[in-house]
Amino acid sequence: DAETNKQLRTLSKSPSDYRARLPHGYRRISFSPVAFSPDGKLIAIANGAVVRFWNPSTGDYVGELKHEGNASSNVSSMAFSSDGTLLAVGTYGGDVKIWVAASQKLFSKLPDKDKHADRIYALAFSPNGKSLVFNNKDAIEWWDRSLTKKLRQLEFGRTITDRADEYATAQAAAFSPDSTLLAVAYNDGDAVIYDSADGRERAVLLCQKKATSYLDFSPDGRLLLTGGDDGTLKLWDIATLRELLTLRWHTNKIMAAAFSPDGQKLATLDDDHNLRVWHAPTDAVEAVARREGP
Repeated sequence: DAETNKQLRTLSKSPSDYRARLPHGYRRISFSPVAFSPDGKLIAIANGAVVRFWNPSTGDYVGELKHEGNASSNVSSMAFSSDGTLLAVGTYGGDVKIWVAASQKLFSKLPDKDKHADRIYALAFSPNGKSLVFNNKDAIEWWDRSLTKKLRQLEFGRTITDRADEYATAQAAAFSPDSTLLAVAYNDGDAVIYDSADGRERAVLLCQKKATSYLDFSPDGRLLLTGGDDGTLKLWDIATLRELLTLRWHTNKIMAAAFSPDGQKLATLDDDHNLRVWHAPTDAVEAVARREGP
């Protein structure tokens, strides 16, 4: 809890594996990418090529799905659709598949001819669930959710400031709740906000000294949460594009960060495998609410 300094939930590492401390005791798991369903009733946790589903309220194991293949089939990113029925999964080998969350059955997959050699870092459903965006080396691609038709490609062509011959790569992506904006985090520390209708660059947020590794819009679209390799989290006011505050809750790289569906909590995961759930800082949230009104 950011106000009381009380930690609400923890997924932490034990000497031999990992333990999930949930309301009804510990569950032993190992994980890297994590995704919460929009209704908060399901959490997907990846370990290698396996994705396991858990009920975060009870700690009960729900089911799992597996990507067949070698190490390139290991999961690098995941995203739920806005209604929670589908889970998109990207791999280190450039593969993208969409699964039915309830049954863990395959819904669609990227054709082999369209796979990329690069790891899928950035992965996000549009709020209406009809399209999916993900990265290749120097672009963001829009596909229909059947993964049979590429709708658009956004060429960002950004170079890292002090390494002009090296392209900045996308690390994460998130749509605003009204679908008008697409925020993309880059490994040069910036987060760029694009107009999702035409791909025009709207703003560049100077987020981190190191890579910006994760971001998420608040459910009302007023705030953007960014997290980076330096362990800091930042909250941004979307209307003014100003930084509201910096949160130093972790000392390690931020692997994932997200708002709860009601916008009242933040979930953060670092690369020491600590997953924490906190109450959102009320001063920042209330400041935006007072300025903009209901």
